[in-house]
Amino acid sequence: MIDTAALRKSICAAFRGELAVKELPSGVAITTIFRDSVSDPISCFIEQNDEGWYMTDDGHFLSDTIARGIDLNGGSRKDFLDRILAPVRARCDLHAMEIRTQTMAAIPQSDDILQFIVALTRVRDVAFWSRERIKSTFKDDAYRALQDRFVERAEIFRSSPVDNSMQEFPADVVIRPQQTKIHLPTTAVFFVQVLDTMNEALMLWMEARDQRRSDIRVTALIEDGSVNLSSFKAQRAFNRIDTTAIFRGDETAAIDRIERVALLAAA
Repeated sequence: MIDTAALRKSICAAFRGELAVKELPSGVAITTIFRDSVSDPISCFIEQNDEGWYMTDDGHFLSDTIARGIDLNGGSRKDFLDRILAPVRARCDLHAMEIRTQTMAAIPQSDDILQFIVALTRVRDVAFWSRERIKSTFKDDAYRALQDRFVERAEIFRSSPVDNSMQEFPADVVIRPQQTKIHLPTTAVFFVQVLDTMNEALMLWMEARDQRRSDIRVTALIEDGSVNLSSFKAQRAFNRIDTTAIFRGDETAAIDRIERVALLAAA
């Protein structure tokens, strides 16, 4: 039978043995038992300004992660960081390169400090995400970006044909504008991670032309610049469909481009 009292005492002793609290001119530095990817202790600071008290990390995580070419400005990685930091009322400041809590009127208590340290440990997982994991979230991220942009001006359909006459050419997203005095086109958006999807977009574009459907736009939203689109088939699609845009790293501009083709920028 496990002696839980002894186990608890042992665990507490281990935490205390590795924990260091040092007073600084600007506040307090806390070094923890937890380690980062190079086995350095994860640290945090409690500091004070004119507005009150706040906690911050040591600034190494964000700068090192961005220096490795990992984008934290948008997409699934940013969403992950936001979800981890929200319960401790913290955020990533990419200008100051630090993770920082909101200002508090009182000095942070032990529970606050512990929860912040746990959050600092969890956010480090994002640096180890594989490309496959990021790719698996691309379609959800792209759909959410389109939904956020157009939800008040258009109906958004996922995995849908542009209309009943083109059932065999479903798009990842169909944007159908709300009825206005100006007749606006229906826009099909294909989320491109492989060449085959560009071919699907091209086939829909050709079918729309065969049916003389000037009210249909066909667009491709490409995940990032690493997608291999150098073949002749890809060139045919690029030169024919209504527009293409690259999503990762420039998400807002990519959605802007879809908006212009859908003629919703002035709607």
